[in-house]
Amino acid sequence: MDYLACPIDPSASLDLRIDSIVNESIETGAISCTECQRHFPIYSGIPDFLLHDPGDDDSIRLLKKREIDKRDAQAAEYESLFSPYIVSLEPTAVLAYFQVAADDVVLDVGCGTGRITRLYRPRTKLVIGVDYSMRSLQLLRQLDDSIPVVRADACALPFRRNLFTKCLSSQVIEHIPSEVERHRAIQSIYDCLQPSGVIVMTMYNNSVWMRLRRRFSDDPRARKEGFHSGGQIYYFQFDSSEARAIYEPLFHVERLAGILNLAYQNMGAMLGQWGARLDRLIERTPLSLITGKLLLIKASKLPD
Repeated sequence: MDYLACPIDPSASLDLRIDSIVNESIETGAISCTECQRHFPIYSGIPDFLLHDPGDDDSIRLLKKREIDKRDAQAAEYESLFSPYIVSLEPTAVLAYFQVAADDVVLDVGCGTGRITRLYRPRTKLVIGVDYSMRSLQLLRQLDDSIPVVRADACALPFRRNLFTKCLSSQVIEHIPSEVERHRAIQSIYDCLQPSGVIVMTMYNNSVWMRLRRRFSDDPRARKEGFHSGGQIYYFQFDSSEARAIYEPLFHVERLAGILNLAYQNMGAMLGQWGARLDRLIERTPLSLITGKLLLIKASKLPD
């Protein structure tokens, strides 16, 4: 409760109702905002702050609902969907920029089943995972019950202002289905971070590989904006200038690079032990901004 806040009115007080306790932890109950009078249930030890406001745009709400349903359905197999090359290299590349200290308080936005979260959790004081797939969060708790998790939308995070020292968000922003909503997510993260707090975020890159694929095929997965997973998950592929633009009003961009530069058509894996080395070498050059499967941004919070 110490770190939670109403996503509508973060300054309001919260009341806790406990219905059941298992192993000295709250299993079911509810959290209520004393100002907006909303009630947020607790299921399986997971506070559910996902908003269902009738005032939200119907098309955006439908797109988010489709993704939630798909993420819940995929949760058990999610970590097997990535190629061995990506499984091996992506965490290494991300954590090279996202370095945590023992006293850090970390927010992991879109943590899913904790594919990367679980790797850095032992190095720091506290990590709180957020996702809007309840099934993914339940699996994460089974894999590592030392990570508190909260169900919420990245656009309306239920945490106190200036709480976290660092934030990681891997392959999330590209699935937020409008420019307005993406800016809401960045603002929400900004509000939760301490002054000079650091964010590391990865997103789909509108790479040269995708552009060539669009030119020479009609593969819908190569479009700059579209849907995958049977039309259920929205995506947007960022140019480097677009990636920088959504941060710069609120954050100072310290690093912008492309990662997984040889992931296309499994090129890196075909090069064997030299693939990962060459990939990380390209990452250090401007070439990575057009060759990386993902763009990675490291930025620090600017003063209010």
